[in-house]
Amino acid sequence: MAEASLPMQPKTSGRDSLVRKLAVVRGGWALLVWPAFAYLLLVYVVPAGFILRESILLPQFGLQNFSRALLSPGYSAVGLRTLSTALGATTLTLLFAYPIAYFMSTTRGFTQRLLIIAVISPYLTSSLVRTFAWEVLLSKFGLVTRALQLLGVSPAELLFTQTAVIIGLVQVLLPAMVLILFSVMRGIDQRTIRAARSLGASPARSFFRVFLPLSVPGIEAGCILTFVFAIGSFVIPAILGGQKGTMYGVIIEVAIDQFADWGFASATALVLALAVVAALIAYRRLMAGNVEWLANPEQVGTVSRSARGSYRPKIGLLRSLGDAIATFLDWTTVTRHRWPLVAFSIVTAAFLVLPQLISVPISLASTRALVFPPVGLSFQWYANFMNPNWLGPTATSIGVAAMTAVAATLLGGLAAVGVVRGVGPRMAGPLTVFFILPLLVPSIVSVVGIYIVFLYAHLTDTIQGFVLADTALGIPGAFIVLSASIRALDPAFERAAASLGAGRWTVLRRIVLPLIKPAVIVSLFFTFLASFDEVVVAVFLSGFRITTLPARMYEAIQFDQDPTIGVVATLSILVSIVVLIGSARFRGLVVARELS
Repeated sequence: MAEASLPMQPKTSGRDSLVRKLAVVRGGWALLVWPAFAYLLLVYVVPAGFILRESILLPQFGLQNFSRALLSPGYSAVGLRTLSTALGATTLTLLFAYPIAYFMSTTRGFTQRLLIIAVISPYLTSSLVRTFAWEVLLSKFGLVTRALQLLGVSPAELLFTQTAVIIGLVQVLLPAMVLILFSVMRGIDQRTIRAARSLGASPARSFFRVFLPLSVPGIEAGCILTFVFAIGSFVIPAILGGQKGTMYGVIIEVAIDQFADWGFASATALVLALAVVAALIAYRRLMAGNVEWLANPEQVGTVSRSARGSYRPKIGLLRSLGDAIATFLDWTTVTRHRWPLVAFSIVTAAFLVLPQLISVPISLASTRALVFPPVGLSFQWYANFMNPNWLGPTATSIGVAAMTAVAATLLGGLAAVGVVRGVGPRMAGPLTVFFILPLLVPSIVSVVGIYIVFLYAHLTDTIQGFVLADTALGIPGAFIVLSASIRALDPAFERAAASLGAGRWTVLRRIVLPLIKPAVIVSLFFTFLASFDEVVVAVFLSGFRITTLPARMYEAIQFDQDPTIGVVATLSILVSIVVLIGSARFRGLVVARELS
């Protein structure tokens, strides 16, 4: 009886123990967001505060810097040109990107793979190289001018105009737009098109009534990202624009580099930042998109417009316009044939690929004149590349890019694991926006703040300064690549390891990391390329002691008209091809080993 009066001790079931173990592991994942969060806070957000400080305090307290940037006749004209150039480049990018993305989404096999390679290939070469190629093509004796003359057109000067800037921007921004549209379009069920056709709709009408509305989320996301990149452009207007194509990015660089006018440069940078914020608010409120979707294009368009928000455009007017266009296209019988779409896609792919290949013959030119085709052939510029003026910056860039790739991939990878596996949906969205913030803000704006802070901290003209700045700008790319890979993993593997007693670090090291190894390699590769190609940081932080290859190239293009740029472009293309082939063979060996 005495034993019966004792209170019953609750027994802990094996299931309850497992639940606690899984909760501990999940809580541990959340801690992984802190290293990248603290890093961006110190290296990226704090410098942004210095931009506001300098814009108000220098040269004296007040808003005169903003008044000068927005209201003075010269700078207000530059502001309007910046806005019009960004809008024009965004519109043309969409018009070029949509047909090739549609063709890629409706074809399969070798043709699709070839187009994807053509779209991705510009990422393998520097934006400086592509801008240099357009400088050659659009010059007075360039290929474009000569082609127009053969057609009986006597064009005005193309180089150093707003038109040249828009052409360069479209070529640089087109791959991003195509990839976003393609990711949305390939998720559209083609059976909806066939159903519309079976109900009597013509090819064009079924496209405008069914396919186009379903692809609108991709159009919105692509246009927002393209606009953000275009409005903050610095390199392209600096090289191709001249006085007629000057944009705010060039004004900021000149204010700092030539006049040391930090207050005006900071105010102009804030004006650009406010324009970007307005675009993102429009995307969130008017287009009912989520900013965090920009980090994962696969999520764009997965939610119907009715569920995304209450915004409704004038559907009737747009539908009538679409029907009118569809009627005209069907009347011309162009919709009965596929060759116009194929031809347009081929031309667009050539537009993406050929400009960077112009650098190869330029590297073999026998004269300093930047004309295509070159007058004669010579290897003198390859010999010129072997002197310390070029090899030194190249070695510096390789070292900085290697350290940046490791740091950005490590921090971005930990943040990706923490966001995807460790936090709930309510926190995942804001954290994702924070980690992709350097991607959403023009780099010219970010680097102004970083430059001011690094100048106070004596980090300009140092290897450490380059690595710190490039890592802050590289974390978003690593986070996007690795979070997508982690999101695709089956959590059952992690739960199984936790049920067998593995802690969070063991699960991370033995389960997660091996499964995302291909994504880690991709992240290392692209963060290396991004750092190696980072021009804005190079121009602002380079000095007498430390000069990176992008800074040397920018100087050569701006002041020397040196064909050695073509040598750098040719070598970078060859290295990228070798790396891609090597990585493909490595993945093949890994797959073969796993199958055996």
